[in-house]
Amino acid sequence: MTGYGTSFGAISVMNAIPCGIGSTIGISLRTEAVFEPSDSTTVELIDRPDTDDTLVRTCVQRTLDWIGQKTGYRLTVRTDIPPSMGLKSSSSVCNAVISAVLDHYRVRKDRLEVIKLGVECAKECKVTITGAFDDACGCHLGGLVVTDNRDNRILLKKPVPRYDVVIIVPDKMIPKNKVPVDRYKEFSSEYEKMVPTIGDSYLKVLTKNGEAVGSIVDDGGIAKKAMALGALAAGVTGTGPAVAIIAEEGQGHRIAEKLGRVSIMTTTRSEIAFQFDDVKGKVDVPPSKSYTHRAILMSALSRGRCVISNPLDSFDTRATMDAVRAMGAEVIADSGKITIDSTNLHAPDRTIDVLNSGTTMRLMTGIASLFDVPITITGDESIRKRPMKSLLDALEGCGVRCISDEGKAPLTIKGPISGSEIRIDGSISSQFVSSMLMMAPLVGRPVDIIVEGNQVSKPYVEITVSMMKSFGIEVQRTGSGFHVEPQQYRPCDYTVPSDFSSAAFPLVAGGLGGSVTVDGLDMEDPQGDKRIVDILRDCGCDVKIENGTITCSRKGRPKALDIDLSDIPDLFPIIAVLLSTADGTSRLYGAPQLRFKESDRIASVERMLRSLGADITGTDDGCIINGVERLKGGRIEHLGDHRLFMSAAIASLISDGFVSMDNDGCWNVSYPGFVDEMLQIVQR
Repeated sequence: MTGYGTSFGAISVMNAIPCGIGSTIGISLRTEAVFEPSDSTTVELIDRPDTDDTLVRTCVQRTLDWIGQKTGYRLTVRTDIPPSMGLKSSSSVCNAVISAVLDHYRVRKDRLEVIKLGVECAKECKVTITGAFDDACGCHLGGLVVTDNRDNRILLKKPVPRYDVVIIVPDKMIPKNKVPVDRYKEFSSEYEKMVPTIGDSYLKVLTKNGEAVGSIVDDGGIAKKAMALGALAAGVTGTGPAVAIIAEEGQGHRIAEKLGRVSIMTTTRSEIAFQFDDVKGKVDVPPSKSYTHRAILMSALSRGRCVISNPLDSFDTRATMDAVRAMGAEVIADSGKITIDSTNLHAPDRTIDVLNSGTTMRLMTGIASLFDVPITITGDESIRKRPMKSLLDALEGCGVRCISDEGKAPLTIKGPISGSEIRIDGSISSQFVSSMLMMAPLVGRPVDIIVEGNQVSKPYVEITVSMMKSFGIEVQRTGSGFHVEPQQYRPCDYTVPSDFSSAAFPLVAGGLGGSVTVDGLDMEDPQGDKRIVDILRDCGCDVKIENGTITCSRKGRPKALDIDLSDIPDLFPIIAVLLSTADGTSRLYGAPQLRFKESDRIASVERMLRSLGADITGTDDGCIINGVERLKGGRIEHLGDHRLFMSAAIASLISDGFVSMDNDGCWNVSYPGFVDEMLQIVQR
């Protein structure tokens, strides 16, 4: 069994060298380690082939000794954190490697034990001056930590708001053996006075610390310039030479651009913990994300004025609004409505950054092929891992020039599309088919869309066809796909329905821990995720549908089920939670496309539930779950995946301890009110 470990970076609030007490804030730069036993030992430090691997080998050996194991191994380490910059790369690597070894052997250890072993490894390898307990805690625990590095004690730990963090990276490094320790010791009395103020004034302390360290490591005046540009705090981090700048969320890019220096953009990182004993109450679920995306794009293609009522306001749908703004549409989002005037629609006049929205990228790729100028589409790190080759191949087969990074974003698309037959692989994502459908009426000639392979997530294609009809487009179904005649989208006012995939979370909460009523769902809607209602009934929950509401209540231990996920892949994480304590063995299958979501959802759900004590094994297209009586609780890594975050929170209903994870706001992608609404219905 492969073992996985993750840790993160941190920035200094107060350097520990002067008085032995240090403070850090966790940031979202990530280190990942993968450990597998092997007959021989190999270590791969991805993108850093010349880096000394003594530290990681020491971490593995000390961990194996700790748990009484002996083996050769294959270890792979990947990190976003530049070394010898003051960003705690060594601490992060130690935490991740030790966690990966423990994960392989299914050994559960308190995170402080992991941190302390990493500190000992760092001392043994002489990559730290004070032991860096503050650094290791900031990396692994997140939030603000204050520690006494002389005896490895945590003095204070508290969450911090989500801030933008800009890291200015010089073209030099400072090895630990070049740090002038005596110079730092000169600040000891000044630093001792700052210690009591850290909790309430950590931003001021960070800046003062930066000034002190900056007198030793010249920062070129960067911190002062950043403060003049509106930063909340700025200063050299660690022993340098990088400068860390904290800004209000949304302001980091502006400050980085004004400084004009090579920088890394990230955010602060804190934790949130759930332990729900029981839930009871009524929930209003959000509007559908899928419908909102399509309504925005079809409104833009109508070249008129449209009003979208009840849209989902989320990070993803804002990315789609920004995309149509780039095409000249006027977009006003206000008072629960989006008004779009696309009278002056034109080719995008700038790069389209979809952030983390895969739907925006896929649907916009088809639309981009209508224009005879090159259009670039990109997104965040997760987006740049999503496979787009099948969609690009379909477009290239119709004369569109497509440039990509081995079939992944960033993409450059140059049309116009030619030809009257489009062949598209439907086995990776239904959005590839929807992208071709939405573009087809505007090609200027009849188009036949031939869907090849095993079409996945068919209900989402039905949503696209249904919505196109609302905007005046007729789509004919054929034996092999669809036929679309040349037509124009008609402006209309459109109301977005409530979202069944979001409703699944509170409904499952009711089935596992009390009784929850969800309002505003239409069982006649073509959304495939309404199957959650039947699944809850089939596993033994009490489900009642009346007067436009659905109520789900607990009726003992769930029954094990076999479920085909091919049309409902988004339900996979929450169904896996539902069945993790079922009586018997459950099999979830039919959704290989889950490997290409915000995370590899099959592997991520397996790791998440396994870390909470479930008996789960991932397969190529789903998983096998042997139900246990209760989960144990623990810390999980949701990898920024909104559905994993919400599923883990619901899992706390059947856990004996807290379920903790990064509080990065990822649920805002699809269900902005999730945390607040769950807290309103929890009985404890």
